[in-house]
Amino acid sequence: MKALSVLLVSVFASLVFSGCGEDDASPKYDVYVYGMNNQQAAYWKNGDLHYLTDGTKPSTTSSAVFSGSDFYVAGMEAIGQNWNPVYWKNGVKVPLSDGSTSEHTWGMTVSGPDVYVAGFEFRDGTMFAKYWKNGTANYLNDGTAMCRAFDILVIGNDVHVIGLETKPDSVIARYWKNGVLVKMPPTTPYGYFMDIGASGEDIYIVGYTVSENGQHQPKYWKNGIETALTGGARTAAIEFSGSDVYILDGGWGRYWKNGEPHSLPVEGLDHVAPVGIAVVGNEIFVAANNLRSSNNETLGAYLWRSDVAQAPFLGNNPGVELKGLVIRVH
Repeated sequence: MKALSVLLVSVFASLVFSGCGEDDASPKYDVYVYGMNNQQAAYWKNGDLHYLTDGTKPSTTSSAVFSGSDFYVAGMEAIGQNWNPVYWKNGVKVPLSDGSTSEHTWGMTVSGPDVYVAGFEFRDGTMFAKYWKNGTANYLNDGTAMCRAFDILVIGNDVHVIGLETKPDSVIARYWKNGVLVKMPPTTPYGYFMDIGASGEDIYIVGYTVSENGQHQPKYWKNGIETALTGGARTAAIEFSGSDVYILDGGWGRYWKNGEPHSLPVEGLDHVAPVGIAVVGNEIFVAANNLRSSNNETLGAYLWRSDVAQAPFLGNNPGVELKGLVIRVH
């Protein structure tokens, strides 16, 4: 699908923006979802499709942020057999590597003039967790262990990165502060940190553990103190609004608000896998992919605004896969 129909765009815009301001013709915020469409990195602004590449090679996105009026999207482009890490600033590509090895982006953040992108590199039979600061690579492990970086947070002069270390018999969640590994509560045999955020002086990490019998336990860590969540599978993202903390369940259509689970209306869908959450005033937005339970094939992309499905956003189109959601408030 190379473009959304006029009907779908108008339906989406009217549903998303109705009642969000005194003048509905001038909304106070724009809704961006990002991902890929038919193996091409793309984003949708209020339902309008925008490609980030010329379509000559496969590409995808991994994360996006706003810094002022500037829109940053991290992702990868295929170069031969390798993935080459890049980010786009207002649609202009900035390469992060020369493509000689396969490297993946994941989370990103912008702090003042500095652009940070977390990810990992495949080289010499191992994986290196790393982040780029303004295009300069900073490695977090020496290659004796298989490590990946998933998200990054910058507060003042401190750089916080979360990821994991893979061993033959376990997966260990990892957290680095200024390049130094920080000891966290044990999460073996399988532990995953997925997102990191800050509210005031408090640092939150969300993730989950998997027991030896395959039981998932969603959790979050506030300043290193672990708390288990009930009624979910695995946490994927965190968002703050005032004193409220929202944690997204990436395994099914739900989120927690201040620890209380809330299920989205997903009747008629196969398996809903949320990828992003954002809060604007009293409105809660959740973006998700609808997957076929038998093989995880993407069946379509969905967006909820305070429990109301938007259209659905992109219908039942297997070429679309969302990666996340970000709101720009005017």
